[in-house]
Amino acid sequence: MTGNCEEKIPFTQSTPIEIYVTNVVPTNPESVLKAADIGSYSNPSFDFLFALQIAKDQASKYSNSITVPVNIYLTRGSHYAIQDRKDTNLQFQHTSLKGVNNLNYALTISPIPCSKNLANVQSICTDEQITIYNKQRELFEIEVPANLTLDRVIIDSLDSILFDTNEACLEKRENCCSISDNVVTTVPDVAV
Repeated sequence: MTGNCEEKIPFTQSTPIEIYVTNVVPTNPESVLKAADIGSYSNPSFDFLFALQIAKDQASKYSNSITVPVNIYLTRGSHYAIQDRKDTNLQFQHTSLKGVNNLNYALTISPIPCSKNLANVQSICTDEQITIYNKQRELFEIEVPANLTLDRVIIDSLDSILFDTNEACLEKRENCCSISDNVVTTVPDVAV
């Protein structure tokens, strides 16, 4: 068997790779996923889990001789790691994945800071904490090839740990459970 090996290129950028995530699902999500610039500021990913895949995809282009810095920026508001999409059209397709078992990137996840010099950033930025709601139960994971920094990000898994959580809720971008004064409140019925 013969084949060609692609060489990974050295990382020479002076700034980290930047990936942007909105918490608004577009009206035509399939076209966003197929766009070459998915994860850019002008075409942000609409799903936190897709952003993790984009980070892996983009970091895989570079040799592992130096740690590649990757920043995932989240818009203000709540974000969700949904359990099961059940729609194969809404799956992120890797474009350049090379040597996934040999990656070296440092991942930082944070809100888009209001000090960032971007067009219209004031409408989506925050200097406050952001919550990512884990609705994947025990399947939720963030791969950490070199290191991981969560800056002003809370991962809330309350919906995933309660046995009586409505299964339909785990597929929705909304909170199903809350806790106050050590009392857990659940939403009894969530429309699918």
